[in-house]
Amino acid sequence: MTARTRSVLGNPVVVFQFEGIPETEVRVPIEHVLDGDGVGVIRQIENRLSSIPDRISKAQLELQEHQRSLEEAQRSLTTPFRHTEQLGAARGALAAVDAQLAIPAALPEPAPAPHRPEHTAYPETGPHSPGPGDTGPSRNR
Repeated sequence: MTARTRSVLGNPVVVFQFEGIPETEVRVPIEHVLDGDGVGVIRQIENRLSSIPDRISKAQLELQEHQRSLEEAQRSLTTPFRHTEQLGAARGALAAVDAQLAIPAALPEPAPAPHRPEHTAYPETGPHSPGPGDTGPSRNR
């Protein structure tokens, strides 16, 4: 077992680790190690040590599951794609649509419309045409 100090979120802790055994780290605030008789620290280490067989069993189950997944993935690589015909038909339809979309792009662009200046001036006002802001003929202006 090794013990080293580390800062976790700005707080000093002592980290106990069983050498060569993953996931057996025990972190204890440094004041718990320095104060008291250390019974709490020893209890945490014992609990971690006693959980090792369960951790091994869990790791073995996970390994078996990953091996099954790997075998299944390897089998699926040798299985032909079951929708090959539908995929071919869809690719053909896509190529036809792409060809139709490409036709307008191949046509020459139409000539631009002649430029017409915008008229911003109002027509001259006379007795029969209302001026800007007029709503129509009025009497006694």
